[in-house]
Amino acid sequence: MSTYRQRVRGLLGQMTGADGKIALAGLGTLAASVVGTGIRFLIQVALANWMGAAEFGRFVTGRGWGELLSKVPNRGYELTAVRYLPMYEEQRDWGRYNGFVRLSQLETLSLGVALGAMVAAGYTALADEPDAAIVAGMLIVPALSGVYMGRALLQGAHHVVTATTLIDVVLPLGMATLIGGTFVLAGDVKAEVALLILAGVMAAVAFTETVLVRRNLPREARRAAPVSERRLWVSTARTLFIAQLAIAVLTIADVLIVSAAVGRVEAGLYAVATRIAVLGRLVNSGLESVVAGRRARAPGVGEMPAGLRAGDASVRLGRRAAIGGGRVGGGRGDPSG
Repeated sequence: MSTYRQRVRGLLGQMTGADGKIALAGLGTLAASVVGTGIRFLIQVALANWMGAAEFGRFVTGRGWGELLSKVPNRGYELTAVRYLPMYEEQRDWGRYNGFVRLSQLETLSLGVALGAMVAAGYTALADEPDAAIVAGMLIVPALSGVYMGRALLQGAHHVVTATTLIDVVLPLGMATLIGGTFVLAGDVKAEVALLILAGVMAAVAFTETVLVRRNLPREARRAAPVSERRLWVSTARTLFIAQLAIAVLTIADVLIVSAAVGRVEAGLYAVATRIAVLGRLVNSGLESVVAGRRARAPGVGEMPAGLRAGDASVRLGRRAAIGGGRVGGGRGDPSG
């Protein structure tokens, strides 16, 4: 362990200026991710014990449908935010900066509410015995899509550690506190009650992100009249959204398939068992969220070398900070618990 600490210190000592800022922000993001992953894992175990296998299975099924559909309302806006906001900031195109923030938040909220309400109504009307947990899970759709959009806007404005802390630490802690308090007061927790609490905490985090986005909006963007390039933004987002939705299906649909195939009790047990799988991507997710805006800004202002240097910094830090990694040398979050 002492050798590992020396390697990390040596790497950080070599990084100055922009690289040093990337390293510092990456470590802050990584710390929030590590803490959040531990909290979410403990929450999964606690919820399974508080609710029992059957109720927890209903909970993860309702949550799974809500999380899967929550990718639809922003239609890739969250991915394009990290591309366009740094570029508009560098070009001092404050009208489009302001326009992107306003349009992305408005469309995400509107479509999230509409989609959640439509799916809940359709499911209730068509299902022979509708499960209240799945209906309650539809409240997650607008709340979580708002969380994703707010996180992307904060990252695009270079508030990466704040965005990660809100979604990886504050959100699961708030959920655990309220659900745990309900268990203490009532003696048990029903799946639909837990989902209502989860959706409420997500909505609170999304509102906090919105306030922070508005408060940290550059003064020039705040004063500028919003300019919309909706066709450009949507066309850019479309391809990214398809890839994002495919990844969401791969990461969420397994729980839904297990629930449909062998029952919700087994789905609950499966959800707890798979939580540990997220540990392997902690370092990469922390670093990529920090350098994404820096890389995106470079092509828009003809500074490709700056983008390449940012990528180099992230790769070097990721390789050298890996536990059990090689010698120091040359070379190159499910927010809901």
